[in-house]
Amino acid sequence: MLKVINMNINWDRSLMLGLVKLYILAILNENKRHGYEIIKELEKKTKGCCNVSVGSIYPALKELETMKLIKGNDKNVKGRKRIIYEITKKGKNALDEGIKKWHDLNDATKTLFNNSNK
Repeated sequence: MLKVINMNINWDRSLMLGLVKLYILAILNENKRHGYEIIKELEKKTKGCCNVSVGSIYPALKELETMKLIKGNDKNVKGRKRIIYEITKKGKNALDEGIKKWHDLNDATKTLFNNSNK
């Protein structure tokens, strides 16, 4: 007998995981921010569509920092130690390339989905 496997996919989460780093670079391209500010700015700019948890943002920030796409500096903000992140020149180049790749992928996806509806 065939067993039916639950194939419910959390599309929001699956699609977001691949874009989080690109979103972070885009937010930091506007202004220096600490992690929580990045989360809030992303929620605001996407009207709540792209929410990133604290548990997801910091590993992504660490990876971007290791790749030298962003730089973090310790600062006291309202009496609390915060790491303020800023995008580097290498990060700006990566952002430009990522946006181009996203547009290419978006165009290809639209073509694929439009053809599959016929």
